[in-house]
Amino acid sequence: MKAITIWQPYASLVAENFKKIETRGWQTHYRGQIAIHAAKKPFKEVDFLDNLLELQSASNQKPDEAQAVIDWYHCNRKSGFQTSAIIAVAYLEAVIPTEDLTDEGLLCPVEYALGGYGPERFGWCFSNIKKLENPVITNGKQGIWNLSPSLTVETLKQLLSRDAQIVAQSLFGLGKNSSVTFQTPSRITPRTSIAINELINAGMVVRDMDWHESIRVFKGTENIGNPRRDFKPVEENEDFAIVKGDAA
Repeated sequence: MKAITIWQPYASLVAENFKKIETRGWQTHYRGQIAIHAAKKPFKEVDFLDNLLELQSASNQKPDEAQAVIDWYHCNRKSGFQTSAIIAVAYLEAVIPTEDLTDEGLLCPVEYALGGYGPERFGWCFSNIKKLENPVITNGKQGIWNLSPSLTVETLKQLLSRDAQIVAQSLFGLGKNSSVTFQTPSRITPRTSIAINELINAGMVVRDMDWHESIRVFKGTENIGNPRRDFKPVEENEDFAIVKGDAA
């Protein structure tokens, strides 16, 4: 799973859905699910003063939205912001030059106040942002970086419904090299079908053609809560045993 490290309080602003565009001096061709990691760098209030002034200006146009961010900031700044941890998962939808965002009027005043929209920069546009209930502690890196398999599981399992967790537990308990082949699609209950689709969308299992006939489990994972060190996504390792039966 890909990740990006962001300084506080901007990482938390993303996690809280106040900030949906992260501005950078470089772009990426990657699109897809991405973990939001709060940097180790301690938060200094002086670094956020310019943003507060911009928010005050934005309150003339978007008073409710701007005040919500200001209130949230003052409520949380004394207790401090989480650092050195994955705090949310989002979908990187697009990367757009900041000139295009500002020239075409695509930015709301609050979003503008929370970013750096100077020339030759890029807006990384996030959607489907989900805050983690339990931050996943780890050091960050520069650029886009890859989470380890164990951190990926620890992060993604927090986003699963209870049904999906139960199905994942059953699937990952099948063994080190596992696929599941369903004997007939009719044996899959709607509830199980929804749970499996959730696992597929989370990238924790993949499908072969029609997933009603066969799905593949990540290699080397015997338990969703205790991934092995040799855990690899199936697209990187294709040798799987076939297990007959219904995962439900």
